[in-house]
Amino acid sequence: MHTEGVRLESSLICLPIVAIFSIPRILTLLLSLLLLTALIAGGAVGLLFAVFLIFFLVYRMKKKDEGSYDLGKKPIYKKAPTNEFYA
Repeated sequence: MHTEGVRLESSLICLPIVAIFSIPRILTLLLSLLLLTALIAGGAVGLLFAVFLIFFLVYRMKKKDEGSYDLGKKPIYKKAPTNEFYA
C-alpha cells in the first residue's frame, strides 16, 4: 500500500530514501546549527544557574559566620547586685 510518499509495512511508518534526500542540504545544515545553538545556550544557562546557586549558598554560610546571631556562651543566671537600697 502506497499513500503520499509514506510506505506502511507491518504497522511501521517508513519514509522512502527519496524523501530523506529531497530535503535541501541548506535546511539540514540550518536545522543542525539551530539545534547546536540551542544546546549550547541551554548548557550555558544551566551552568550560570549552578554558579549563582553556589554563590548564594556560600553567601548564606558567610552571613551566618559574621555574627547575625550571638555564638558566645551566656551564663544561665545573673548574680544579683549586692548593694542595699534603703527607702
